[in-house]
Amino acid sequence: MKRLLHQPVLSLPGQTGRDLERKLPSWKLFFASDLSPSGQGPLVRDQQLAILESLLFAADEPLTPRRLASLLKIRSTDTVKRMIQRLQTLYDADDSALQLVELAGGVQLRTREQFVPWLLKLQPAPHLNLTAASRETLTMIAYKQPITRADLDSLRGVSCIEALRTLLEKGLIRIVGRDKSLGRPVLYGTTRQFLELMGLKSLEALPPLSD
Repeated sequence: MKRLLHQPVLSLPGQTGRDLERKLPSWKLFFASDLSPSGQGPLVRDQQLAILESLLFAADEPLTPRRLASLLKIRSTDTVKRMIQRLQTLYDADDSALQLVELAGGVQLRTREQFVPWLLKLQPAPHLNLTAASRETLTMIAYKQPITRADLDSLRGVSCIEALRTLLEKGLIRIVGRDKSLGRPVLYGTTRQFLELMGLKSLEALPPLSD
């Protein structure tokens, strides 16, 4: 999990907290200060691009262009999309181990695939521990959504109630509405977390079903 590291303020002998408070800028002045990079060159980020990069680094989930525009106080999402493309160009230009990946309708800063084996030495990949029944049910929901429990039971030939409970608890599926048929049964669909775990930009990126 990514963390923001804050450098502690060290007091000097003979100085009180009030003395340091007079000398150190407030948080408001700190964030209003000039954060522009002092270096020059084709790979240098300007202030706004550097802030965008820091937001993507700190986020634990994909951020949509709309969310980034709100955080950056930019009105146009097209401007944010151009900034994202610019940042990816910089990563490609210096052969960075990082890349920007479109996931679940947003963008996330991730390590390139060739470096994943090294990361697994540091921390094992999360495992969902899904049973065969849960995996089968999840696959059906992904391709047939929105779908009712009755339709899932019919497709599998057995009850899906336990698999549905497991998938709901793990946040992989959700109730997306109600069917118009008798009794108004609930409809199930996948979640954004499902797209993130599967590494999919959207449901349209699901691989085609084999005949």
